[in-house]
Amino acid sequence: MTNNMGNSIFSYEGTRGDLVEAFYRLLLTGRIVSYEDVLSEYDGKPLSFTVSCHDLYGMLKKVVPEVVRAFNENGFPVIRIPRGRSTDYQYQGTEKDPLEKIKFRTVLKKRFDNLEEAVATKSPRHFEYKPFDRAKKDLIFHPHIMKEYNGRLFSIGVSEMEGKEPFRRYVVALDRIQGEIRGASSSCVYIPPLADEYRYLSNLVGVTLEENAELTTITLRAHDKYTFGRLKTKPMHSTQRIVCWPSFEEGRETGDFELTVYPNNELVGQILSYGSMLEVIGPGSFRHRVAEELNKMSDRYGMVLFDENQ
Repeated sequence: MTNNMGNSIFSYEGTRGDLVEAFYRLLLTGRIVSYEDVLSEYDGKPLSFTVSCHDLYGMLKKVVPEVVRAFNENGFPVIRIPRGRSTDYQYQGTEKDPLEKIKFRTVLKKRFDNLEEAVATKSPRHFEYKPFDRAKKDLIFHPHIMKEYNGRLFSIGVSEMEGKEPFRRYVVALDRIQGEIRGASSSCVYIPPLADEYRYLSNLVGVTLEENAELTTITLRAHDKYTFGRLKTKPMHSTQRIVCWPSFEEGRETGDFELTVYPNNELVGQILSYGSMLEVIGPGSFRHRVAEELNKMSDRYGMVLFDENQ
């Protein structure tokens, strides 16, 4: 699969990337920044010669407009200050790290490319990982599949931690990796996927296969034509099909859908995002699961929305 994160000024590596970082850091001080300032920052000492004589002057002339454009296109003002035959620059915004999100998207893309290469070359990786609401782990990871869901990037494979048996179908969220992704030691042998190990993904909303989950056909009812149209246009899953259309002649605005999936929290969240206009008709066990989630929500407001005895 491919991702659509694209490149940014922070995707540059080597000297060009270092110049971007130097200029970016100086702009964030709020001071007026000159070409000489950037090259001095890069060299780690004041220049002892004319700026135009610096080996990197030509490259910097290309970097500066790109960085300024990135600021301004994202709504963070950098003004140009003419100074004789040259131009200085000053950031006039209040955000401490205005392009932080762009920088992080670039980091995610690099992680994605790294793990995608590891899948292709059957190479394990070593990194620190911080799952949600759990302690940080030192992980040896054998990536098998790359996946994108709901704007987030994931890799699924085998995880290894010291003193524990390898864990299969382990889901790594790329935004929870900490630090660099490194190659594993030469003594670490890649653990490949088993035959048909990931067949379940074709019947999954999201990336999480819950323990003891069973393939289930779920019936959903849209309670107005607008919600019916939304689900028809943008199905929750590829197995979704219409089993009952709204009928003007019969005075029925509701319409029913079926999808065959492994129930999980991602699916519950998708259903709840439609509010009161989408109802789980069956099976009863999954309807009850969604109702329990609604009751947890309603507890915040001091009322019960659903009678479990119904």
